[in-house]
Amino acid sequence: MRCLKATMAVALIMAMSLMLTGQAFAWRGHHGGGYGYSGYYGNISTEELDAINAERDVFYTATGELRQSIYEKRAELRDEFAQTALDVETIKALQSEISDLNSQFDQQQIEHMIRLHEISPDFGLGYGRGGFYRGW
Repeated sequence: MRCLKATMAVALIMAMSLMLTGQAFAWRGHHGGGYGYSGYYGNISTEELDAINAERDVFYTATGELRQSIYEKRAELRDEFAQTALDVETIKALQSEISDLNSQFDQQQIEHMIRLHEISPDFGLGYGRGGFYRGW
């Protein structure tokens, strides 16, 4: 009986491992095989990919302080909600600041997406939630 339980446990572990491995391979195939394949990158050239990566670096650097400010304000807001006695005015003011910062970030992100589209109109074209879309 003890040997049967051990055998069943090993078989179950092996079956689960095979299922997870199969999922990993299926997931890899879903997203294309790299440059030149029609996956996340579409059919873009190496030059376009280099320009896209450079633009991403610029965007990441340009929004660094803004992202840090959003993070800090969200932490302050969490701290306010952790208090026993809530300071409603402070909470409202922090949320207003967070909304303003998010709006600034969203505008910069839209400008970034436009620049990416100017580099390569096919960038990000692929399958996603609900079917075919531009995967920004």
